[in-house]
Amino acid sequence: MKFVVQNINDITDSRELLESKPHRFTSIFVYLVLSLICAALIWCWFSEKEIVVKTNGIIRPSGEINKVANMASSKIDSIKFKNGQTVKKDDILYTLDHSEIDLQKKSIETKIENLNQDIENLKKLKTSISDGKNYFDKDNDKEKDYYNKYLNYEKGNSISLSDSNTILSSKNDINSKISLYTLLKKSINEGKNYVEADTLVSDQYKNYNLSEKQLEDKISELQKSYDSLKAKNTDNDTLNQAENLLKTSKNDLEKFKSDYNLKISQTIEELKTKNNDLDSNLNKINDSNNLAKDKNKTTILVQVDDALKASNEKLKDIQDNLKVIDTNIDKCTVKAPSDGVLDTLADLNIGDIVQAGAVVANILPDKAKYKVDLYIADRDIANIKSGQAIKYSFPSLPYKEYGFLNGKIEKISADSKVNKSSGISFYTAEAYIDSNKVYSHKGEESEIKNGMTCEAQIITRKEKMLYYLLEKLNLKD
Repeated sequence: MKFVVQNINDITDSRELLESKPHRFTSIFVYLVLSLICAALIWCWFSEKEIVVKTNGIIRPSGEINKVANMASSKIDSIKFKNGQTVKKDDILYTLDHSEIDLQKKSIETKIENLNQDIENLKKLKTSISDGKNYFDKDNDKEKDYYNKYLNYEKGNSISLSDSNTILSSKNDINSKISLYTLLKKSINEGKNYVEADTLVSDQYKNYNLSEKQLEDKISELQKSYDSLKAKNTDNDTLNQAENLLKTSKNDLEKFKSDYNLKISQTIEELKTKNNDLDSNLNKINDSNNLAKDKNKTTILVQVDDALKASNEKLKDIQDNLKVIDTNIDKCTVKAPSDGVLDTLADLNIGDIVQAGAVVANILPDKAKYKVDLYIADRDIANIKSGQAIKYSFPSLPYKEYGFLNGKIEKISADSKVNKSSGISFYTAEAYIDSNKVYSHKGEESEIKNGMTCEAQIITRKEKMLYYLLEKLNLKD
């Protein structure tokens, strides 16, 4: 290659170009670009990027949510509320039918009235015995029995041996009857006659055998008729009718035996009861004969005191039962446990039966501050801590128009939970929210409501924008 050397004075265009000054716009543009680059570098150094974890949450009242629970099993009698209604504490929400409890209450009140009357009469009897004077009115139905009791007390103080002999004779007669009825029962059960002729129960046994034989003969005839119809291949309706008659007759026989046995047993028990009463009376007679009048008086007074004590204890028990019944009646009137807004959980109608313990509604605090229940994925929980700032946005209130609300994390669950349907593990957290209201760029006010969903951006840390950009450009580890 051959180089050619020329004199610069001979190159006029190049010389003019080298000696000329740059255009003013070019200088301004270069300086402007350099200034922008410097400003960008300064901004990247001093500004910070928020590193956030996005999660979902639900708005909940920060105050206590009270449950309206049904305390008694019964059907609904009346409904006095609507869903979403603002209620005050002790407002009646609905009532339950308590007619059966009212009947129980009426029965117990009658028992209490009778017991109070007995206690009053026992006190008057005690006074009558102490004073030796009958203060009871024989024409008063409520005092007639005690009037006679006092007369019996006076007779007991002067009873003679002839009375004792009369009672013994009655006891012997009753014991004889018990023996006869026992033999009658044994004869019936074993199908063998143990009853002697011309006794109190001999005719009864004959009548029993006669009735039993009539029923057995009827069964025999029906059995023959049934067998005959069956052998002739009679139609099913006729055969079933004959079979039903046979079964009915057999049942009648069994019922007759059972009823007759029961009647005899009742007669024996009645005789034994009378015998016991006679034993009691005989003991009283013997005591009266063995004790002096004053000692008998003391004994009767002790009995009256014992009866008074027992009646008072029984009265207390019944009054306690009445309190329980009154409580159960009160439970049939379901009231609001607190002030707030009613959120029904079940569709109730008059006549529906509601079980005890069923939660039918919640009462949400009225105009209370809200909190946010957050659900944080297992992969994000490592960087989440209490006290971290949060920015909330709401699907129903787009952040481009309404912006964000701020808050902070207050609590984080100690353990994870697993979604049973998806099998995904997550943690729960509780955060507060600074305000219940948001404003659009036009200044329009909107209020967040309980149950709204939101997206929460949890600010885990801040990083210089320069480092963030370098990291995104893969220029920084």
